[in-house]
Amino acid sequence: MIITINKPNNKNVVFLKWFIIAALIGMTIKFVCLILIDTTLEENRDWIFILGDISFLVAGHRIIVLTAACFMTLIAVYIVYSFSFTEKMPWLKLFRFLEGKYALTPIQMGITDVQFVIEIIARHKTLVYLVKSSFPKYECVIVLFVIREIYFQSPNIQEILYIILWFLYYSITFDLIARAFLVTLILFYITVYYINIRAHLFNKKLDRILDDSLFVKRFLIKSEIKSMIKEHAKICNNIEECNQFFSKFYSIGLVVCLPCSLIAMNMLLFVKNMNQLAILLFSVSILFGWAIIFIYGFILAMSYQQVRKNYKKLCKIEWKFRNINIGDKIKVSVFI
Repeated sequence: MIITINKPNNKNVVFLKWFIIAALIGMTIKFVCLILIDTTLEENRDWIFILGDISFLVAGHRIIVLTAACFMTLIAVYIVYSFSFTEKMPWLKLFRFLEGKYALTPIQMGITDVQFVIEIIARHKTLVYLVKSSFPKYECVIVLFVIREIYFQSPNIQEILYIILWFLYYSITFDLIARAFLVTLILFYITVYYINIRAHLFNKKLDRILDDSLFVKRFLIKSEIKSMIKEHAKICNNIEECNQFFSKFYSIGLVVCLPCSLIAMNMLLFVKNMNQLAILLFSVSILFGWAIIFIYGFILAMSYQQVRKNYKKLCKIEWKFRNINIGDKIKVSVFI
């Protein structure tokens, strides 16, 4: 779904991407049809197995579950399309560096501290490992709950076999959707953390300039001024480009996760006689939704803090020239 190469996609890869998008759109249409058909009625029971309506396992909450599934599949379609067919992806160079491709060096990425290089690589590898290793464990737990509910709610072996076949199909599809969400979250987190590192290193450079006793003499060198301004401009440009790409995903995450978490919490607190599968689904929705909201807010707050310090220290540099002659002060002010 995300390919960190400069070569154009071949026909097979493009076909696979469009096939995934078409399959997800088809699943969304099917969920809409299931919302319109009341499969809780006995005369409509056959539609459960024709269309694969496994929402009957959470009896009494199927409309909420199907509506949430519609939103999930539509968001997954947008994610797959955005990462597959967007030409300009400013964060791509960073992940090529983290993967060790194209011989990119930390200096080229603007990271001059070895400790930060080790830290960002370690965070990236840890997050990828957690996604790869934790999925099978959680899937096994959900499968056990689903099999238990199928056993109690299906009256005959034939229906159980049909539901199991549909469940295998849904397992693959929702595994893809969940991975798409988590990969997007990882990309967003690592990209913002990288911006935070660059802003922090720039702040340290400004601190060294502000604390230098020969501040005026050294900073008035034209090449030094240009170097500082160019570095600051690169950071600002990187923030703007990444914001244009990730702001849509950030908005979608908040708009979807906040109401879904509140609805799930309301269901857990005030609805009685819920089966164990429904309790599990709503609990996971709450934890996953609030985790996304907290992570988004936390990493953006860290980045904002460092960027804000950039602005304040650049202002301090300008104001520190009060006691020098007006010609030198104007010269520095023009560059800042």
